[in-house]
Amino acid sequence: MRLASLIFILLFLSACSVTTTSMVTGSVSSCPADSAILGSQWFNQKHTYRLRHGGILQSGKNTIPITGFMVLNTNDATADVVIMTGLDIKLATLKISRSSYKTMYASPVARRIPHFLEQCAFSIQRIFLTDFPKTESPCFMVDDMREYIEETLDGTLRSKIDPSSEFMTGKILKSNKEIWTVNYEGMVEINGIIFPEKVTFNEIDRNYVVTLLLTSAKIQ
Repeated sequence: MRLASLIFILLFLSACSVTTTSMVTGSVSSCPADSAILGSQWFNQKHTYRLRHGGILQSGKNTIPITGFMVLNTNDATADVVIMTGLDIKLATLKISRSSYKTMYASPVARRIPHFLEQCAFSIQRIFLTDFPKTESPCFMVDDMREYIEETLDGTLRSKIDPSSEFMTGKILKSNKEIWTVNYEGMVEINGIIFPEKVTFNEIDRNYVVTLLLTSAKIQ
């Protein structure tokens, strides 16, 4: 009886055990040790950037052309943002941190667009301020890409870095509350730091997409 109980417990524990690698599909192996790759990423450089983007916000059936200026401080993870229409008419001014934002100005047009300010702030947080891989995050080579996997308070974060260019190409977060993706494309060098030229943020559950194209950049 004791032997049967022991066998049952071992089988139960074996069935319940889950490892991080079980979340990864494709050709998988452990990453070669190289902490310098993460250290060289733009989001780990302690600088203040002055950025200008053009782009669009697609929310449901609505497409809103936007342009904007941003002062991005990667030292304290904050962003001061001015959002304008495609005709350079100011829509809003926001102060954004990792987990909150403050509306400094919102035009009547911006206030009439459902969830516009919230969507702009949330996308900037996820693109530029938070949810980046850490050196201690488990890392696996998946189809020749470095994939970092981390369990966060918000869900499971997966980030991809191309080892040939040492450039982060995207990240995805999945949880019971939300699913969103960020894709980084193209590379622009700013004083030796490689910055993404095009960014696409997709909030799948809330059905909106923000696409930004970098038009000018410098370190302040």
